[in-house]
Amino acid sequence: MSTPSYDEIKRQVERRYRRRSAFLYHLIIACAGLPAIWVIGRMNTVVIFTITALWVGLLLLHGVHLLLEGAKDREIERTWRRYYGDIDYDDIKPKRSFRLNDDAELEVIEDDQPLPLYKRRE
Repeated sequence: MSTPSYDEIKRQVERRYRRRSAFLYHLIIACAGLPAIWVIGRMNTVVIFTITALWVGLLLLHGVHLLLEGAKDREIERTWRRYYGDIDYDDIKPKRSFRLNDDAELEVIEDDQPLPLYKRRE
């Protein structure tokens, strides 16, 4: 398998954040909607309890789905590393640090050893 492209990685990250934001939107709407139903609702108490139970149940299912999807993504990444090793990056930039010299000018100090983004297993 080849190293994923920037666009593929971006799609994966955006998908994860869309899942999280959808759950947060659902939670916010539930926190606003359920009290409104209880305060404004002129319905039968059984109907209000039923609506509340269904909404809370769906919110819990949504949360469990979010947790399972995150666990699935982590397991896929763990399995990828087990079979293919960590990703190699040939174009890693060298470590740079800065300091002021005696003339109060900024000096760039480059280290010969690049900073590894991932440690490769031997």
